[in-house]
Amino acid sequence: MRLQELVDRFHRGFDAEAAMADVKALCEFDRYQVSAGLQAAAEYVADRVPLREVEVRQFHPEARWWTFRGPPAWTPVSASVQVGDATVVSYPDQPYALAAYSAACAGRTVPVTAEVLPGALVLAPELSPHELASRGVFGFVTRAGRVELPPHSPLVAFCVDEEQFAVLRQAREARVSVELGEPVRMPVVTGLLPGRGPELLLTAHLCHPRPSANDNASGVAALMAVASLLRDTAGAPVRFVWGPEFVGTAAYLQQAPRPAIAVNVDMAGEDQALCGGPLVIERSPDEKPSYVTALAERVAALMPGTRSYSGAVPCDVWSWRSVPHVGASDHALVPCPSVGLNHWPDRFNHTRFDTFDKVSADELRRTTTLAASVIGAIRVDDGSLRADIADATSAWAAAYLAGGGGERGTVGRAVCGTPASARHPGGGMVAFWDGPFNLRALAEDCSQQDRAWLDARIAEDRGGAYARMSALARGIDGQRSRYSVGWWAALASELTVPVAFAERFLDVLCAAGWAGEA
Repeated sequence: MRLQELVDRFHRGFDAEAAMADVKALCEFDRYQVSAGLQAAAEYVADRVPLREVEVRQFHPEARWWTFRGPPAWTPVSASVQVGDATVVSYPDQPYALAAYSAACAGRTVPVTAEVLPGALVLAPELSPHELASRGVFGFVTRAGRVELPPHSPLVAFCVDEEQFAVLRQAREARVSVELGEPVRMPVVTGLLPGRGPELLLTAHLCHPRPSANDNASGVAALMAVASLLRDTAGAPVRFVWGPEFVGTAAYLQQAPRPAIAVNVDMAGEDQALCGGPLVIERSPDEKPSYVTALAERVAALMPGTRSYSGAVPCDVWSWRSVPHVGASDHALVPCPSVGLNHWPDRFNHTRFDTFDKVSADELRRTTTLAASVIGAIRVDDGSLRADIADATSAWAAAYLAGGGGERGTVGRAVCGTPASARHPGGGMVAFWDGPFNLRALAEDCSQQDRAWLDARIAEDRGGAYARMSALARGIDGQRSRYSVGWWAALASELTVPVAFAERFLDVLCAAGWAGEA
């Protein structure tokens, strides 16, 4: 079988009606990371996937896997903010209104003010939740898209629209209620397509508040559809994992056999015209070079599309891009080469407007076809498929080498299997943390001053700062000097990494005991 045939087969075989029904059903669950809603979503998936050895593994809340700590159990039941006889904010009627990990509160009347005062509900504060809690405020109100408080925070917080904010700005006091449900455990769904050899891994995070249609009900549904498409193939075993983002994957991976290749699906169904971004293939990290990046890009290029009236010319209006590894989803944790499939930008991401009407069945078909074709081409032992993978890999590596030298050249050669030149031992920076890099855990281990620096950089440029920090951490291999780590991070992220930024971040790692110099 040729790769084009495999792509066409999966594209035709995708059941759009079933997948969209799964997305719609998952949107009804409030999928906080350790909640009754996530348990219900996990059972929904487990009851429907056509896999072997399907189970919902239950993990203790706040357990630890490497540096990843599970969040506390937190199931919101209801919440409200009343001014006089009028209910200004009502959860669950208004999705995303209640901040995650808000404290329970049985109908308390508090002052409403723009000043940071003890016992008050503060409007649009500039201070962080940690600082607000230290000053004894009752809670706060913001117009941000989504709010997540630190676990076990004493605060109550709400996200409101402009009209609600205007009402609260005129109020002197408000009555606030928050009801929470009984504690539950943290579910992770796994299932298997059996076979021989090391497992291939597919992941999609199950969490996020209702509705979170594209992030990530669409990704969960896409993986369910991939299971249906791959069940008639044979070859290497394929493991499927659905769980809360990062922590669920960490809980699974810590005791799992090392996979050979991984594909993560996060935000799979965006209507590109509405949401504003292309389908994105996030390449395998430079330190884990592999043919899987080239294969994913070739599959995207082979995707069936619409054509002109006569059929002579392709007329697709959808687009895709290949980008450097960032690691802002579950593929950051896997110990093997991987690609991440997502859509970015998405103007509705992490807001209550990430609704079912923003999901495109055609785009969900493409993302599902891409994931299924990548894993299917690797799974099936077929000489023609292997030849097509080799052709895609050599063409990709040649183009990559032509685009730049130095470390990029080393990566390109490694993709083709040529050993990189040996580095001289000694004199390099050494990583001391356990398992995959975890920026949140680093922040918890930092001094107050260093944490403030991290928070400020993330606030300035969330995606860019995260990518630079992740690349700097991944560049520490026991051999590279500080200077070389900075250069490697810039080449791997394809971003400018200022020397001052690199030095400051590496200082943070060393001060926290996460790294040192040989």
